[in-house]
Amino acid sequence: MIAERLDTAKIVFGLKGEIAGAIDKLSARSHIPELAGQFRAHKPDKQNERYSYIGDAIAVPHLRIDNLAEPELILGLSPDGLFFNDHKINIVLLLATPAERPAEHLQLLQRICSLLPAIREDMLKQRRAEQIVKIIARAEQQSALPTYINLTQEQTGFELQTDLTNGLSSAEAQSRLGHYGGNLLQRSRRDPWHFKLLRNLFSFLASICRNSASPS
Repeated sequence: MIAERLDTAKIVFGLKGEIAGAIDKLSARSHIPELAGQFRAHKPDKQNERYSYIGDAIAVPHLRIDNLAEPELILGLSPDGLFFNDHKINIVLLLATPAERPAEHLQLLQRICSLLPAIREDMLKQRRAEQIVKIIARAEQQSALPTYINLTQEQTGFELQTDLTNGLSSAEAQSRLGHYGGNLLQRSRRDPWHFKLLRNLFSFLASICRNSASPS
């Protein structure tokens, strides 16, 4: 999930200084226009800081972006440490996900928060991007189920920008309905009955032909 989305060209070594400068440097590796500006515009309140810093000297600044085709991950490593308010950061992972796919956003965030602390030391020892991806891929294979933690209800509400107790206001619900469309499951396309009949008929005839061709 993480390794398959992490391009080696989007892994940066030797970051120094403040977290803001590191985000600018990492954003320069992105194909998303003005990604650094979008992170700067993200309101730097206590909740953002709380949910960006996941502990173990790891920060995961993240955004949901309208009309983004696929999630994007950009990884930075700083053996000497970056300054992030009262924290010292060794690993920064920028995460941008399509705003229209909140479930995928939560799933990726869960996986990142559970996986990175366990492999932090191994990652910081590496000097090649390919090795970083291999470490992440191996960790995902070994700990796919045991380390899959859930986000708290409070954080889920924050990520989805909703009040889990009172829900959305009518105005906000109408705004999101107009922007994202209805929360509906799409029915899978079903073959017409006559296609199924023909498929079964040809399968039956093929079976007869094979039996007839078999030596007695």
